[in-house]
Amino acid sequence: MQASPNPEPRKREILSLRDVERLTAALLVLYCIAQVITIVTRIASSADQPDAMFSIAMISANHTAYLASKVANMAAAFLLLGAGVLLYLVFSAHDRALSLVAASLLVTAAIFWMYSSLAGLALAEVYGKPVPETAVLTSNTEQFAFHAIEPVRAMAGRVGFTAVALGLAALGALIALAGPLPRWLGWTAWAVAIAMFFIWDPEATAMHRVGGGALLVWLLALAGLLAWKGTQNSFPKDENP
Repeated sequence: MQASPNPEPRKREILSLRDVERLTAALLVLYCIAQVITIVTRIASSADQPDAMFSIAMISANHTAYLASKVANMAAAFLLLGAGVLLYLVFSAHDRALSLVAASLLVTAAIFWMYSSLAGLALAEVYGKPVPETAVLTSNTEQFAFHAIEPVRAMAGRVGFTAVALGLAALGALIALAGPLPRWLGWTAWAVAIAMFFIWDPEATAMHRVGGGALLVWLLALAGLLAWKGTQNSFPKDENP
């Protein structure tokens, strides 16, 4: 059967690559804002105590702040999930393998952070009402949920943080070697990723803060470059083939 001489023209996509870059930048900025809210409310809740009974007391006393930290962290996880998928679309033309690895790791991190947030929301549900001091001091029943859920929540958070570091390393290698954006951005991604790996050293609390803060700064720099000038393959929407 002979092919039609006038094949149906390919439909244009709703979003051009330039639009995708700007949308990615917006999601990254919103992710950073959500993470800042998470950090501020987590500190305000004072839930990170060395002893379980004191952590329970702080979750109960500062329930609103603790709950807000978990809701903000959940929102950040969803934003990272969307940004990870869009980052693959932005950088796949430069190296499909590295962009797929980076996107997959960022999506994995988002999933683990969702699980961590769900565990925190469960703790907020259990200890939402004021707990009598005598119950906290004398009853193991009040501490059972905390001992069962908190280690899983903390571990899921660390695994997600590590997945982000690995995804950042892959994305940094792509930028540094292929050059879709200034190469210095790719090399600094490796430095940030190395700092983030200290999340597994309980004694390196200063490096935890440095790694987390540097990650947000790096993502904001990436968002700014994507929104301002885009990658080498950017083109206006009306030129989208």
